[in-house]
Amino acid sequence: MESSSESIVLSEIHTGSETNTEHDTETEKYTTKKAETIIKQPSSIKMIRIKLFVFFDDMHSSKAALFTSVFIMLVIIMSTITFCLESLSKYEGRPIWFKLETFAIVVFTIEYVCRIQGCCFYDYGGPGLKKFLMNFLNTIDLLSILPYYIEFAVDGGASSMAIVRIIRLARIFRVFKISKYSQSFQIIGLTMKKSKQGFNLLIFLSSLSIIVFSSVIYFCELSGQTLDKERNVWVRDIDGSDSPFQSIPHSFWWSVVTLSTVGYGDAYPVTNIGKLFAGLFSVLSIIILSFPITIFTMNMAWSYEEILLRKEQEVKEKEEKKRKVQNSENSYSGTPSDNYSHHENAGAVNTKKIPNLGGAKFFINGLNDLCENLKDSQARMERLEKLISLKKKRKITRNLN
Repeated sequence: MESSSESIVLSEIHTGSETNTEHDTETEKYTTKKAETIIKQPSSIKMIRIKLFVFFDDMHSSKAALFTSVFIMLVIIMSTITFCLESLSKYEGRPIWFKLETFAIVVFTIEYVCRIQGCCFYDYGGPGLKKFLMNFLNTIDLLSILPYYIEFAVDGGASSMAIVRIIRLARIFRVFKISKYSQSFQIIGLTMKKSKQGFNLLIFLSSLSIIVFSSVIYFCELSGQTLDKERNVWVRDIDGSDSPFQSIPHSFWWSVVTLSTVGYGDAYPVTNIGKLFAGLFSVLSIIILSFPITIFTMNMAWSYEEILLRKEQEVKEKEEKKRKVQNSENSYSGTPSDNYSHHENAGAVNTKKIPNLGGAKFFINGLNDLCENLKDSQARMERLEKLISLKKKRKITRNLN
């Protein structure tokens, strides 16, 4: 009895000292973490810039950001409809179009400025200025607002100049801004990017087919037409009309229409041999186009899977970015973060008194407690390794900046 009671007391003393040591270690880590966070605490102006960047760059960061993204998408649609209606003669020159265009430009400019001013904060998910400007969608955003300011800077009397009309045509690029909010457009864009070999194959086969088709149909149609020497034009014998196959380059249009299986009907052969080859070319066109289309289809399937994986990764990165902003805001509040709020219980072990049921039972219970303590120690070591790794990454990033 006495030896058993003594063993229980010694076990409680050892467990209590181990718990206090682990408690002090966790407290020290929390204090160090809090001190580092306070040192890295961004200024209030920087926090505002970070919030603006996250607000306009991540539509899922908050409900207000989602509503703002929907509003911007509606403005894009309104601006596109306005651009089309403005070309109607009965609506041309009305003041309402200028007002709507100005409203859209103000919205797009605010969005672009709020995003570009915070793109350099690497620690909070910023891509960097160079990467931001080289992004395709960001380039579209810039091209969609520049024409307004360029046209506004030009004198009013020069509105009929060809350069101004070309600048106005650039406004149509804002339609591509919708792709930022549409997963379907993102899949199409990624598919086009992956299908470079398919495009090369399409260009090669199309060019070869157009040259062959045009040459064959030109010489086939020569048997049914006569040269008008006065006008130097080939005339069809069947009706005396000018032949659409004046030369091989003139036959390119018919070859393009046949190859694309569109068949406008403005150019067609009239000789029997020409009709025979035209039917053969129509069938071959389907086979020729099927090769690159197969590549596009496979790449679209891969792009869809890649977009889904990318979305999952973006969700994780956005949660991490949001957590960083929240930790920066709460660094002066004096409350421990979620990662250290449970440090008092992190090293807790089973300290229930063991009944005196014999030496074997006591030994088994001791082994169970030892296994539990080893598991807890391993978990704490893993958390400590992650913390050290995170500090090293932040130090490397700070040195690079």
